[in-house]
Amino acid sequence: MAKQHPFIYSTFPETLEAPQETMVVADLKKVIAAKVPNFKHEYALVLESQGDKPDRELADQEKVEIKHTPHFYSQPPAHFGA
Repeated sequence: MAKQHPFIYSTFPETLEAPQETMVVADLKKVIAAKVPNFKHEYALVLESQGDKPDRELADQEKVEIKHTPHFYSQPPAHFGA
């Protein structure tokens, strides 16, 4: 069996597992959507940072490492002005 890589998604009470240590964000969203009810693919996935570093919004085509049990959350796209 392939090694799984644990990560946390903010609204899900259990640790999730990614099939690869490095994943494209769009593919990681598919892993989350398979377990998290009402997950919205159109929302941005955000990587929580440690300490006083700012959290980082991830683009769908970006690669992200699943090391040291990272924590993620999603947020709706920002619309400035209207």
